[in-house]
Amino acid sequence: MMAAGAIAIAVALLAVGGYALWRAVDTAADPVSAGIAPQSSESRPASPTAVPVLALAVTGTRTRVYVAKPGDGEILVSRVMARGETFVSDERRLAVVVEDGSAVRIRVNGKARPPAEPGVRVAFTVDGDRTASGA
Repeated sequence: MMAAGAIAIAVALLAVGGYALWRAVDTAADPVSAGIAPQSSESRPASPTAVPVLALAVTGTRTRVYVAKPGDGEILVSRVMARGETFVSDERRLAVVVEDGSAVRIRVNGKARPPAEPGVRVAFTVDGDRTASGA
């Protein structure tokens, strides 16, 4: 009887330990602390000579970025981006929201937007060849 109890406890400990190990190596939740190299997101084919309509580069630790096409609502990016990650798009109309505007370098039609104060949310629209509007 004691052997069956000991086996049950050992199996339970293995299950809990396996679950903890699985959660520890699950890097999808936090790629920065896991040491995964930053990735780029693009909504256009790469062209070395073209100036993109929108170019975002995360320079801070991380920030949530949301970019969508206002006409049809297609979401191009909606996630936390880490330092070194970029997003580039040639879409003519875009709605952009950055949770921490000081953590991102933003260029619209090749022109740099001034950085925001730390922790300040930045939201603006890009419309054709005109410069961005919004806060």
